Amino acid sequence: MDDKKLSLVDHLEELRRRIFIQLCAVIVMYIPGYLLAQPSIDLLINSLKRGNVFPADATLVYTEPMSFFFTQLSMGLVYALVFASPVLAYQTWQFVAPALFKHERMAISRLSGFSCLLFLIGVAFAIFLVFPALIRFSYGMATDNIRPMLQVDSVVYLAVLLMLGFGVMFQLPIVVAFLTLSGIVEIDTIKKARPYVVLVIFVLAAILTPPDVISQLAMGIPSWILFELSLLFVQASLRKKKELKAQEEPEEEEGNEEASPMVQPAAQNSENQARANNYTTPPDQGDYPNPDLYDESYHQYEPESYYPSNSDVSPQDKQVRIRNTTPAKHGTRGRRRNR
Repeated sequence: MDDKKLSLVDHLEELRRRIFIQLCAVIVMYIPGYLLAQPSIDLLINSLKRGNVFPADATLVYTEPMSFFFTQLSMGLVYALVFASPVLAYQTWQFVAPALFKHERMAISRLSGFSCLLFLIGVAFAIFLVFPALIRFSYGMATDNIRPMLQVDSVVYLAVLLMLGFGVMFQLPIVVAFLTLSGIVEIDTIKKARPYVVLVIFVLAAILTPPDVISQLAMGIPSWILFELSLLFVQASLRKKKELKAQEEPEEEEGNEEASPMVQPAAQNSENQARANNYTTPPDQGDYPNPDLYDESYHQYEPESYYPSNSDVSPQDKQVRIRNTTPAKHGTRGRRRNR
């Protein structure tokens, strides 16, 4: 984490500055986004005609005077958000990163790249597979007396909604990997809650798609498949992590045994042996300075012969130390006998 401490006012000021930069980026990118709105709609219609989704003489209409203008405004906002997404992501990261640890930053940076890839895959899946299938199904219901006349705002709204919806739902593996690998939720818990997760997936698919069964199934089934694949990926990652941890534990134990303080070098053992040779054998009972206080059940005296021959301790200090090491229970016995 960053060592720099900021107050609540400083955090709010920093947040306000980051949001202001993001808004400026969106406003600047809105101009080219609006200019690309109408050519993008023409490109979408021509691609559908080339794919035999639209009839060759099919056209899109608008029934209100300003509806196509508002459609262009909406398309310009979508393009502005796409073009300004690097600035939005960078400013958000600069605000959040100081509160994260180093390993958390690395994990999020790796997941962010994979998240962008999944979002692009979801957008491509929606615009090249699901959207043409829905338009083809819509024109397939026409009869000799009933002809479709699609509005431009409805078609553009359907395309944008499908792209955003599939892009968001394709982030499901990122969510599952983050929850399990970070330890917030156990993988066994997610497996037990699999029926509820599948139900939530189809509910979100119904919310993020138009109210038709085809688009809901087209979003719900791939999202369910991604969920199952993410569980397999996380399970394999956890298994590999356990294997690496099991390989590291024996190496740590071997290192601890080599560095154990109980294992003394040969030079230290010889030094301790030489030091022990300077002490003589403990004397008999009669050689103790105070034999009246001797107790056979307590052997914690330090007679004079225990001291090294080259010690500078005086005889008076030795006698005081011997008296201090005498157990208190001996004196208590004597007082009780005197009573």
